[in-house]
Amino acid sequence: FVKEALKLGAEDYLLKHDLEPETLQQLLSQMKTKIEDGLHQKRQAAIRNENLQEMWHLLGRKLLLGDIKTIEEMQDQATAIRFPIPKGPIAILLLEGECNANSTHALQSQRGEAPIFVKITDQRTVLMMHFPEEHSEAQCKDELMHQAAVLMENSSEPSTLTVSISSIGHDLKDWTLL
Repeated sequence: FVKEALKLGAEDYLLKHDLEPETLQQLLSQMKTKIEDGLHQKRQAAIRNENLQEMWHLLGRKLLLGDIKTIEEMQDQATAIRFPIPKGPIAILLLEGECNANSTHALQSQRGEAPIFVKITDQRTVLMMHFPEEHSEAQCKDELMHQAAVLMENSSEPSTLTVSISSIGHDLKDWTLL
């Protein structure tokens, strides 16, 4: 039983004949410390993830606004923060206005490839969509039109949302042209 418990993640065990109040208190204190450490690590991981998301938004804004000039610098910065570098055709949907979680969630569940969200301001969000398996720009444009329709249909206030569609690019360096 002890071996099986340890395989399943038990931290320690007590034998009945060794059970003393001090031993039990010490073990409980150690477990409390481990639990607190685990919670602290989870909070730190959440903070790192939030900061990583913010760095993704910042890099996305830089790429879209043309603040980074060379492809090497783009790739270095993207690699440093594990920003996904899409392969194949890419395009951008610019959302202006009220964009709620329902509309963007519907978009994510519709496609196999999740779009990259870059928040520009409270009222402006960019969705970078890539089509790794698609070779036809016409098919990409049809899919973009479909995704724009999905966003509008799932928006709680369609009249407050404007969706703009870019041209098709083929690399990270094309972001500033889209």
